[in-house]
Amino acid sequence: MKKRNIPLQTTFSASMISRQHDLTGLVRGKSPDSAVLFFKAICFTLARMPATEIWELASYIVTVIGLPMAILVFVLEQRKQRQADHEEIYQHLSDEYHDFLKLVLRHPDLHLLRRQPVEFPLTEDQKERQQILLEILVSLFERAYLLVYDEKMDANNRRLWQTWEDFMREWCRRKDFRAVLPELLSGEDPDFSKHILGLAAEEEKR
Repeated sequence: MKKRNIPLQTTFSASMISRQHDLTGLVRGKSPDSAVLFFKAICFTLARMPATEIWELASYIVTVIGLPMAILVFVLEQRKQRQADHEEIYQHLSDEYHDFLKLVLRHPDLHLLRRQPVEFPLTEDQKERQQILLEILVSLFERAYLLVYDEKMDANNRRLWQTWEDFMREWCRRKDFRAVLPELLSGEDPDFSKHILGLAAEEEKR
């Protein structure tokens, strides 16, 4: 008589079905100890299973549970890393803005830190220094726009960006800044130019 080779998958499934019937009564039980009995029954069933079936079951568990969990952990870690990168960029830009304000303080005769510009004619030297400072400022605003702004920002990144938009609006309230803004935007990123010009137009109407 020929001996038939029955695939491992078939024997595994058959044995599991057989043992499932053995556990049916325990699962249907309503006593407080049914969970304990069910756990003991599983341990007993595993003890009766051949090692090959146990390894196959373990591989199924890893595939069905372990792999999705690993993917989930990876996605969460990547999201956390991206958020940390955004916050690091924001902090670096904030430090640059503070350095700019320190630079402005070295030129008090330009009155750039006043809410409203002083109406008096500037000398050629003052105009040149003011132009340089405002070019530095617009360049910093552009970097912030390119590195932080996104139309599909989440709540945290929108909070970071809102601070920079407040800075831009504060400067756009100044009549002297709005007057030279188109010239300062020459050669800058088109999307950034459109954005800050829109802010300037809004502030001018207020």
